[in-house]
Amino acid sequence: MNITYRKLIELLNTPGETIKTVASKLPIGEKRISTLLKDAEYSFDKSISKWRYTGEGRAPDDEFLLGKPREEETEILPSPQPIKEQVAPAVFTPEQEMAIQKIVKEYLANEIINVTSPSQSKSLHERVMALPREERKRSTLLIDESVLDRIDKLAQRTWIDKAALVTLALSDFLNRYEE
Repeated sequence: MNITYRKLIELLNTPGETIKTVASKLPIGEKRISTLLKDAEYSFDKSISKWRYTGEGRAPDDEFLLGKPREEETEILPSPQPIKEQVAPAVFTPEQEMAIQKIVKEYLANEIINVTSPSQSKSLHERVMALPREERKRSTLLIDESVLDRIDKLAQRTWIDKAALVTLALSDFLNRYEE
């Protein structure tokens, strides 16, 4: 049921009708009706007890009430394709090129050797969920502030308990160096 502003004003100006009673007859809430009327510059004139257009120019009587989004609800989205003028070619110094080549060589070497263990291929959350649920023991350790800050940031970003992160890190360390 699409209704025009004219029809809505006629309903509201019917004796005994209020925004609340009209809203109960339409698929629109009271707040939405009030906001649409205000945006279209209609107001209630107490002296004559009727709704009337108070804006400048012609009243939007024949415009549809529903299907007309408010201006703040509409959003202009940027073009999904970049404009060619916005894309600048990458220019690297010789030092940067050497650093990139070094990183690529190290990456390729690690891929060939397959440094990553099977346990590291699982996601962090999967690894935390796979930790054995043993009896826990409280301990106080002195940790460098920078390392603790990194643990705090990782815990906040991943929503994983710090104790679980430290347990996982220590377990990985012991698996690597314990004989």
